[in-house]
Amino acid sequence: KSKLHEGKDLCTRCYERERRERLQASGTLKCWCCGARHSSSKWRTSKDKSEGKKDLCNKCYLKECRSTKQAMESGKSCCVCSTQITTEWKESAYAKDANGKNDICDQCFRRDPAHAGAAAASLEG
Repeated sequence: KSKLHEGKDLCTRCYERERRERLQASGTLKCWCCGARHSSSKWRTSKDKSEGKKDLCNKCYLKECRSTKQAMESGKSCCVCSTQITTEWKESAYAKDANGKNDICDQCFRRDPAHAGAAAASLEG
């Protein structure tokens, strides 16, 4: 059901668009990846649904599409969670998969305290 038009039924796609428009108008919509509050084009939803819906600005969504396409073509996957969907590939200094590869998705990189500390230190220096 639409929150803006009383009694109007919406498909999932239109409901999501309306939801993002409402959140942006109220100033609470934020890109999950880069933290931007405004998108250059339109807001998108990440294809990675492992932790629920993630709103992405158009720039980060396109980054996710390119990274995912590259992973599908090369067979790259995260050494921690095995996903091929990410906005950015990083190299893990701590984890490796069974084949010795240390590619890690941005989500696992953020989640691991050891990587978060290293990322914060590199931003300070």
